[in-house]
Amino acid sequence: MRLCIIVNTLDPPDVGESNFHLAAIAANRGHEVSMASAGGFALGADGVPRLRGRTLPQSEAIDAEGALEAIRVGATHWLEIERLDALLLRNNPFVQKPWARDIVFRFAGLARRRGVVVWNEPRGLFTAADKLYLLELPESVRPPTLVTRHSGKLEKFIDTHKDVVLKPLGGSGGRNVFGVRDGSKRNLGPILDAIRRDGYVVAQKYIPEAVGGDTRLILLEGAPIEIEGKIAAVRRIRGPEDLRSNVHAGGAAVRADVTKGMLEVARAVGPRLLADGLHWVGLDLAGDLLLEVNVFAPGGLRAASEFEGCDFMTRLVETFEEAVRRGVPFADTASAGRP
Repeated sequence: MRLCIIVNTLDPPDVGESNFHLAAIAANRGHEVSMASAGGFALGADGVPRLRGRTLPQSEAIDAEGALEAIRVGATHWLEIERLDALLLRNNPFVQKPWARDIVFRFAGLARRRGVVVWNEPRGLFTAADKLYLLELPESVRPPTLVTRHSGKLEKFIDTHKDVVLKPLGGSGGRNVFGVRDGSKRNLGPILDAIRRDGYVVAQKYIPEAVGGDTRLILLEGAPIEIEGKIAAVRRIRGPEDLRSNVHAGGAAVRADVTKGMLEVARAVGPRLLADGLHWVGLDLAGDLLLEVNVFAPGGLRAASEFEGCDFMTRLVETFEEAVRRGVPFADTASAGRP
């Protein structure tokens, strides 16, 4: 399998530890693994889309540290996208310049129409690019939520639900996330101004179970990853005096206790995710309610492997191999005019 992983940047490598582990596992299994950034695409007069990236040496002994070093010092070269078997989109557009998201969608769509297996699929990423996607999922699995820029509607929502979380419609990593307690509107104006600089505001009823953090449940092909009864999930504990559980915002990952209710949420949303071409997804849950759906470079899989003593990472690579063996359905490769 000729696999290319799309990451944020290569100079310096801004890839994320999970990506290095995945790259090493794939290389150790005999695959040709390359990495390229969102800025590495090209389309010339010959109509052939290309990627400028770096390739890992094929080895049975390379580890994540070796993969990092290979990407850091490796020679950059051009790859013809249609000669690839698979493209794994692991870039996070919300930490990049605005143009990066759209161009990856467009080139990934070109790759898919040329028979390259793409995860997650560009059409699904486009659909789930912001938190509006949550409102397309069953109401029973999510807390009361409002999306608007209108101050009056937000104030009414706060009056109704009292304890509320306010955050941007787009974005990730816990940036510009604020809490409102007991219906207080103190500093509400500056808070809304800060969020609205980036667009729409999401108001979500605060879930009391979130006081101890949230649980990242990782889905593969529409279902939780499970090995010998152990499920791929991590619990993210928030930092002191902070309502955010994001690891990048000071939270810490610990072993998760996956409840029956969490698995029921996964069963309720899994078929829709898979139908939308979202094969590898992180669900963030508080109690038995879904707070967010993470489709851009969802993390937690390596930590879950360590906590559970299971090789969830290899299971993911095996599933990707099977997807490549199945190939892209003709109806998808023939489609045009959309990502």
